[in-house]
Amino acid sequence: MEKYFELYKEGLSQEEFKQIIEKVAQASGDKIRTEYTTKIKELESQIPQSKSQQEIEFEERVKAIESKEKEFKLIETLQANELPTGLAKYLKGSEDLETFGKEFGQALNDYVLNGGFKPSTHKKTETTITKDKFKQMTYQQRVEFAESNPELFKEFSK
Repeated sequence: MEKYFELYKEGLSQEEFKQIIEKVAQASGDKIRTEYTTKIKELESQIPQSKSQQEIEFEERVKAIESKEKEFKLIETLQANELPTGLAKYLKGSEDLETFGKEFGQALNDYVLNGGFKPSTHKKTETTITKDKFKQMTYQQRVEFAESNPELFKEFSK
């Protein structure tokens, strides 16, 4: 600044001095403006770009359609493997539906058919009872027979 005052003292006119001061002020203003502009651009690049409401709605619709397509494909796979379609709501996360449907169906059938309760102490009952066998029965056996087969008991007791 002192340099400019010396120029003014050396014989510059007031108009020339004023022009020099304006140029200096303009240059310092430009420097500050440039600095702030670059900082603003840097910060704007860090802000995530927000999506419009239409874009958000469109993406939600696409996700809903994809979800429905997967559900229908899963239901078709379950039907093809003769499994209940009600399982579809519990099996949504499966990616390879064909393989999963076959393996799950096999595992379920194995469990139901082979893993079920099988009594080991089953008493065999005689299904054929003749009049002779009926006559040889004790009183207790006849009472049990009358409870289990009342019609046949009436025939034999005639």
